Amino acid sequence: MKRGILWAVAGTLALAPTAGRMAVATETKIFRLQSPGAFAEGTFEGVSLDAEGRLRLGERIEKLAAIEEPFLFALTRRGDGLVAGTGNSGKVLSIDERGAVAELFTTVEPEVFALWVDADGTVFAGSSPQGKVYRWHGGKAEVFFDPQETYIWAIARGGNGELKADGRAHLFDCQISLHN
Repeated sequence: MKRGILWAVAGTLALAPTAGRMAVATETKIFRLQSPGAFAEGTFEGVSLDAEGRLRLGERIEKLAAIEEPFLFALTRRGDGLVAGTGNSGKVLSIDERGAVAELFTTVEPEVFALWVDADGTVFAGSSPQGKVYRWHGGKAEVFFDPQETYIWAIARGGNGELKADGRAHLFDCQISLHN
């Protein structure tokens, strides 16, 4: 008996804030989106839509910095910030954790498609066309390797620490001493 009274009192207290108010309801509407085109007309927040029309949780996107260059071709970490390779002016930019942008150097070529950063902060940038590998260290940039190739698509360190550069159809060992 006491238990029934407790439930009645609890139910009355729970409904007390709505006493004297009219309940409001709405009609349930069901709709279906059955094509990627139908989804694409919407606004995506926190989700992404792939080419097959599958909706998935998306990466968190946050604006870090605004750059004046029309194209951003390469991006990699450098310490607490980033290094960006750009085009149409061939600029290599530094972006700090607050989003401040500074120009490290400009290549002669109009595009920078590849970047590599060593642990000491030395930046290597692959430019195109007339592809070259530039090295920036201590505030100074220089041509580090010129393979006489049109494009430099990627730069990485090999298993023995050697710097590798990927051209159109060739993988180059950049055989210049790193201790200049």
